[in-house]
Amino acid sequence: MMTNKDIQNRLAGIPRELPQQVDTETDRLRSLSMEQRGEMLDAACELAAELETARRKAGLPPSQPAPWPDSTWEFLRKHAANVNER
Repeated sequence: MMTNKDIQNRLAGIPRELPQQVDTETDRLRSLSMEQRGEMLDAACELAAELETARRKAGLPPSQPAPWPDSTWEFLRKHAANVNER
């Protein structure tokens, strides 16, 4: 069982360790081949479908994704305008 001191030590270490862990994971993902990335996306999609199926079986409503922020819509508008100009 963790003591309060153990918990404090773990929480105190998060800010220092997290950026390094994110950098390490980002480097790992960048090193993947396109085929490996595709397999990872396929697996994520299959898992999402399984979760939605489980929600329905449990009598829960379908999940509602959070709406995209305005900045995303603006990016998509600019990108679409650039593509349409070509």
